[in-house]
Amino acid sequence: MTTDTPCSPLSADECIELRDLLFAHKLTVPDGMGGSTSSPMYRYLIVRPGDLFGHKAEGTVIVAASPPVWDRAGLASSNTSIRAQVWEHISESRFADRKLSVVFRDHLQLGWPYEWSLTAKDSIDNMPVLLLVENPDGAVRGALMRESHMDQTVVRLANEAAEPEEVEALIAQMRALPLDARYSSWFKESNLEGRSLEEVIAATPETDAGQKMVVIYRGNEWLHDHWNNPNKGHNFPLELRSIADFHGTRVSLAKKQTRPGLDEVLANQTVAGDYDVLHRAVQLICSPLNDPDRNHQAHGTFESNPAVKAMADWWNAAAPAEHREAAYCRFYTWDEENFTFYAMDPEEPAQDADVMAGAPSFALFRREGSPTVAAVFFRGRAHNVEDGGTWTFYANGEQAWDIGLEPKDVDEAYYCAIGLKYLADQIPLPQAA
Repeated sequence: MTTDTPCSPLSADECIELRDLLFAHKLTVPDGMGGSTSSPMYRYLIVRPGDLFGHKAEGTVIVAASPPVWDRAGLASSNTSIRAQVWEHISESRFADRKLSVVFRDHLQLGWPYEWSLTAKDSIDNMPVLLLVENPDGAVRGALMRESHMDQTVVRLANEAAEPEEVEALIAQMRALPLDARYSSWFKESNLEGRSLEEVIAATPETDAGQKMVVIYRGNEWLHDHWNNPNKGHNFPLELRSIADFHGTRVSLAKKQTRPGLDEVLANQTVAGDYDVLHRAVQLICSPLNDPDRNHQAHGTFESNPAVKAMADWWNAAAPAEHREAAYCRFYTWDEENFTFYAMDPEEPAQDADVMAGAPSFALFRREGSPTVAAVFFRGRAHNVEDGGTWTFYANGEQAWDIGLEPKDVDEAYYCAIGLKYLADQIPLPQAA
């Protein structure tokens, strides 16, 4: 693939041709149900003319891939193996005798700094995002971005701009960005404005599956949802939801004033929390013998972890009789600035105080100088019920969560253990005498 003749850089058309030729290759991935699906072999791929990395090349192929997908397809997924696969595809093409360079890019660690409009990517990794602010008369303005799925950009956005004046500055910044400029995992495509949200939705692109994301500042807060094209068989209407209510991001003063404080939570708690008990459980989870990520086998189920048992034993001794069959709990910390509870399970949404106040079996742990922590208690695995998936139950016997796994695969006390581990970074522990 090398010669001693002078380099003649690939033309723009040749770059596009080679890019599309390489990106057309697919992986066959088992779907877990006895069948298989076809997946793009590469996550992102771009071909640039000339030499970008000192290899004296006529063209440079930069490729990103998802190694777990390669693993499921039964292919070696090292950077070297992925580059070798690219070379094999080149060798089978009319570009086999051109002097080329192939570079693997770890997009999750290093990002993707290349022209997004010239990058080959799957439609789902090029999700249109309508980033908008709405005026009182319903008119909207903003920018059309493209979502590359490399980060949680809506969380960053909502934390960066919560007050109306912050949002105006952010929208102006986004509208001033040039084509392909990056904001977190979004890439700029164009500016948007219209007499209504509906008008802008109708005039903007969608994915092959008929989707686009709407992120709009309306009524002093950010809302978002995916719009689905009903002509493509989707029966999911646009239901704009608060980013702050789900992710626990910053809120405007006007939004905060609509949220309840802790009075109802204090009035409705099943039993008042004992902070000494919480401290003891946090100390236990900090022991290498009890670490939830390293020593699960030492205790069998997570319900047997000494730190989890310490919480359950306290509850079963302190709570009213009808609540005394708890085996674990889930933790939530109170954010006084934004009036919301953050879940210690990273996959669980934040919740307002009135939602916490409605939990059937919970305690609030409060101490001056320490974070306020709510703990919601549940019955253990022995009480779970199989019904398509697995139903769990609150400590008082009320039905709780429907989990889409078989009972043998459900050990919800794990979230109690990792919750305590997260709390260890937030709660100042008493000093030894």
